[in-house]
Amino acid sequence: MRLPIIKSLTEFIEEKDSDYILETIETLEALTELPSLKDEELDVIGELISNMYGALEVANSTTRYT
Repeated sequence: MRLPIIKSLTEFIEEKDSDYILETIETLEALTELPSLKDEELDVIGELISNMYGALEVANSTTRYT
Protein backbone atom coordinates (compact mmCIF):
# COMPACT_ATOMS: atom_id res chain seq x y z
CA MET A 1 0.00 0.00 0.00
CA ARG A 2 1.12 3.50 -0.74
CA LEU A 3 0.00 6.01 1.85
CA PRO A 4 0.08 9.09 -0.44
CA ILE A 5 -2.22 7.31 -2.89
CA ILE A 6 -4.57 6.21 -0.12
CA LYS A 7 -4.62 9.75 1.31
CA SER A 8 -5.42 11.22 -2.10
CA LEU A 9 -8.15 8.66 -2.76
CA THR A 10 -9.62 9.24 0.71
CA GLU A 11 -9.85 12.96 -0.02
CA PHE A 12 -11.49 12.14 -3.36
CA ILE A 13 -14.05 9.95 -1.56
CA GLU A 14 -14.80 12.77 0.89
CA GLU A 15 -15.29 15.27 -1.94
CA LYS A 16 -17.22 13.01 -4.30
CA ASP A 17 -18.53 9.59 -3.36
CA SER A 18 -17.17 6.12 -2.69
CA ASP A 19 -19.23 4.73 -5.58
CA TYR A 20 -16.65 6.07 -8.04
CA ILE A 21 -13.94 4.03 -6.32
CA LEU A 22 -16.11 0.91 -6.12
CA GLU A 23 -16.91 1.11 -9.83
CA THR A 24 -13.23 1.58 -10.64
CA ILE A 25 -12.36 -1.48 -8.54
CA GLU A 26 -14.97 -3.52 -10.41
CA THR A 27 -13.52 -2.37 -13.73
CA LEU A 28 -9.97 -3.22 -12.70
CA GLU A 29 -11.08 -6.63 -11.41
CA ALA A 30 -12.71 -7.32 -14.77
CA LEU A 31 -9.48 -6.38 -16.55
CA THR A 32 -7.56 -9.00 -14.57
CA GLU A 33 -9.47 -11.67 -16.48
CA LEU A 34 -7.81 -10.71 -19.77
CA PRO A 35 -5.51 -13.52 -20.87
CA SER A 36 -3.19 -11.10 -22.68
CA LEU A 37 -2.07 -9.33 -19.49
CA LYS A 38 1.49 -9.83 -18.35
CA ASP A 39 2.42 -10.61 -14.76
CA GLU A 40 3.81 -7.09 -14.27
CA GLU A 41 0.54 -5.58 -15.42
CA LEU A 42 -1.44 -7.83 -13.09
CA ASP A 43 0.81 -6.77 -10.22
CA VAL A 44 0.17 -3.09 -10.95
CA ILE A 45 -3.59 -3.63 -11.19
CA GLY A 46 -3.50 -5.62 -7.95
CA GLU A 47 -1.62 -2.83 -6.20
CA LEU A 48 -4.14 -0.26 -7.43
CA ILE A 49 -7.04 -2.39 -6.22
CA SER A 50 -5.35 -2.85 -2.85
CA ASN A 51 -4.80 0.90 -2.48
CA MET A 52 -8.41 1.62 -3.40
CA TYR A 53 -9.73 -0.86 -0.84
CA GLY A 54 -7.38 0.71 1.70
CA ALA A 55 -8.74 4.16 0.92
CA LEU A 56 -12.30 2.90 1.31
CA GLU A 57 -11.42 1.43 4.71
CA VAL A 58 -9.83 4.70 5.85
CA ALA A 59 -12.79 6.72 4.58
CA ASN A 60 -15.25 4.40 6.32
CA SER A 61 -13.34 4.45 9.59
CA THR A 62 -13.07 8.24 9.65
CA THR A 63 -16.78 8.55 8.87
CA ARG A 64 -17.67 6.24 11.75
CA TYR A 65 -15.65 8.17 14.31
CA THR A 66 -16.53 11.74 13.39
